[in-house]
Amino acid sequence: MAMDFRPPHSSPSGTGLALAAAATVGLILGLAAASNRLLDDLGIADSPGLSIDQRKEKAHRNHASWFQRSAALLAVKKDRFPPQEYPPMPAFSTLEIKSLGDQDVTVMDVVINNKRECIGVIASLPKKLGTGDAITVLPQCDPVKVVVSTDHGEQLFTW
Repeated sequence: MAMDFRPPHSSPSGTGLALAAAATVGLILGLAAASNRLLDDLGIADSPGLSIDQRKEKAHRNHASWFQRSAALLAVKKDRFPPQEYPPMPAFSTLEIKSLGDQDVTVMDVVINNKRECIGVIASLPKKLGTGDAITVLPQCDPVKVVVSTDHGEQLFTW
């Protein structure tokens, strides 16, 4: 009877591993070349992506078109006035909340920076706004986060 002196678990040789690695790298490079060729043939590779300004403009258009289909609001910070020495007056900005949707919306509450004390002067609430109508808020602190509660739900605005 002949004796077998091979180890019970044979592992792949170093050349076998090298060939498998080379084949994998070749496959990856081939797929990359094929996909680049396909992109070139379709003309997709030549078209640049949107610039940041184009993306902002597109987002603004999408946002505006969404507003037209719903009872939506727009909150805009306006006119930051510098502090005044006489009579003493701190710097402040106005906050305009405007209805842009095609439905009437009733503003029930406005909270600035999660603090009720940030609201200085505001129209009496609740206030019904038609399309294009607005209310102006004179906040006591710089608005960073504004939550407007309406009869259609809450809307969050951040700057």
